[in-house]
Amino acid sequence: MFVKHIKTPRLNHNAITCLFDNFDLIMANKELIRSNFSYRMIHVPGMCMAGEYIDMYDLSLGDMLYLWENTAWHNDSKFYYRLVGSPITGRNLARSYNVATRVHQQERYFDGYLGFMGLAEPALNYLKKIPDMPPSKLSIFDLVQQLQK
Repeated sequence: MFVKHIKTPRLNHNAITCLFDNFDLIMANKELIRSNFSYRMIHVPGMCMAGEYIDMYDLSLGDMLYLWENTAWHNDSKFYYRLVGSPITGRNLARSYNVATRVHQQERYFDGYLGFMGLAEPALNYLKKIPDMPPSKLSIFDLVQQLQK
């Protein structure tokens, strides 16, 4: 059996928890976050998309806000923040946070037709349109602290 490993960044549970514990605050300030480079380019370790043959992409907070508003990365009360899989087989593991139940989930994404590409395709289309920019020096913890002032 042939096994292919996809390298992804470690998931920082403290940073992900901070993001979703302050989700209402972040969503209330999404226009400010989008308009401020230092906020928009905050990378939360583990927020990413990676696929066999397509590479690995760290997703910034600004990327996530776009994907959550415009694609299936947000479905009802579920907000996806990590996707790893294969465009050929469709197999994947997706991590999401359910804002209604306040529970993190790891599951296989399948929308009835597509697996991996159901989430990967809109993300890739978006990422192709934006310039590659360096991550912010700020962390999600810094952002929350500044927004709470």
